[in-house]
Amino acid sequence: MSPETRLKVAKLSDLTIGQLAAKYEKLFGEKCRSRNRRYVHRRIAWKLQADDEGGLSKRAIQRATVVAGESLIRLTPPKSRKSKKEESKVHRWDSSNSCHSAFASFRLTSPH
Repeated sequence: MSPETRLKVAKLSDLTIGQLAAKYEKLFGEKCRSRNRRYVHRRIAWKLQADDEGGLSKRAIQRATVVAGESLIRLTPPKSRKSKKEESKVHRWDSSNSCHSAFASFRLTSPH
């Protein structure tokens, strides 16, 4: 890595996540969807280094394209699942709280 690129990567540590996101958008040409500072920092550093050293070879890009085409990509998020605590809860009927016991002392009388 060239000294200039090494200096650019070192300066990334001083940037806020907002500044990193703006730099990401400028370098990659797309909106930065992550707010994980470490992830964005690493992606920018990789891009700076790849630009400095020429990026991936054509062969590597072709192979990555083939592998990506063969992979199974989930397009929808998984359904939310109940936690194990929620699943293990047993709902018991408590007759002392039932409607029947609360009104047992009242006698229904006919208006006639």
